[in-house]
Amino acid sequence: MITLEQAIKKLPPDLQAYMKFKFPNDIANKGIVYASEEEFLKARGKKTMLRYKQFEQTPHYQAIVTMIYLNRAMKDLQEIYDKVIEQAKNGDEKAIKLFLLLQKEMKQSIKGVDKLFSKRWLKNQNYEEPEEVTEEDDGLVLD
Repeated sequence: MITLEQAIKKLPPDLQAYMKFKFPNDIANKGIVYASEEEFLKARGKKTMLRYKQFEQTPHYQAIVTMIYLNRAMKDLQEIYDKVIEQAKNGDEKAIKLFLLLQKEMKQSIKGVDKLFSKRWLKNQNYEEPEEVTEEDDGLVLD
């Protein structure tokens, strides 16, 4: 199964930086945190967020975001699991049933991640960068 770090590394460097900017608590970013889009753009030498907004419409972006959300859900599930397992060990019947249900959910989540990335990443290992559309000056002056 592909990891979040592996998925990020498949992106060009500027899109890796964007993902780290967008999800600083989920992706290791070596201490670089930008307070705003303007600060991010300045650091990247870009004038607009157009390239990054276009990237957000790609399956690559959506797959990585899905993986981030699954990672968050798994962390929450692990915390719940730890609490429920203690209650189940003490013979709490409801906790035992919940424990079995949680195990099933965790297994299904893992299968879902495998399916998602085998289709989206293994078939298309070469990332195609979306074309950046440049805005042209039409000469009109708005008052």
